[in-house]
Amino acid sequence: MTSITWNGREIHNPALRVLAALWAVTGGILAVAGVTIMVGVMMVTFPIWLPVDWLLKHYGRRGFAVREADKFSLEFTREAFRRG
Repeated sequence: MTSITWNGREIHNPALRVLAALWAVTGGILAVAGVTIMVGVMMVTFPIWLPVDWLLKHYGRRGFAVREADKFSLEFTREAFRRG
């Protein structure tokens, strides 16, 4: 039987073992749902933030798209509006 620990103590109660397993599965499902929603929102708002990024860079700001040596990332922070 797989050992399940909580705060360093092994859980032996069958009802608590089921509850701990459900808690872990629920957390995993919520994490996947959160990432899916985040990617979906970025895809839907793409026509808005891409031109805004171009305008920010055109006027000397940093913009949302950050390109480093071998990395590309999108950073929606206040740093995008600072002179860069």
